[in-house]
Amino acid sequence: MLIWGDSTQGGIAVHEYLSRLPVRHVPLSDFDRSRSIGASEIATICGLNKWDNVQDLYKKKLGMLPPIEETPPMEWGKRHERAVREKLADLNQDCIVMAPETHFPGVMVAHSNPQFHASPDAFLLKSGVLWLVEIKTSSVWQKKLWGNSGSQVF
Repeated sequence: MLIWGDSTQGGIAVHEYLSRLPVRHVPLSDFDRSRSIGASEIATICGLNKWDNVQDLYKKKLGMLPPIEETPPMEWGKRHERAVREKLADLNQDCIVMAPETHFPGVMVAHSNPQFHASPDAFLLKSGVLWLVEIKTSSVWQKKLWGNSGSQVF
């Protein structure tokens, strides 16, 4: 079941469920990404991102490097997020798949560690457990980096 507006799961309103998370919501217009570490930057910090490195990330945070310009593949990846969420919902009929722009717009900042933030592409609520979903699209040129369909290799 795909939910775009307020709804209930087991008698709990989805917006109420999200409000119980140990995070605060910060509107994008009020958020400065240079002052905290985002979920997408963890791979860079761990040395696992072959397109970026920790030295350049540090320089970007200090404003010593310009922000990355959005490329056409990046733009199309964002444009396809809604379609991927809809397919996720189709494949998981026993779940609620939520769009963050509807249910939790902006950035999630941890109460206990405000130096960390995340802006997931979707939320999936299943059996009382909330999952944060990151959506990535790829091209045929990246196929060799991914496992077979249905595998856990990625």
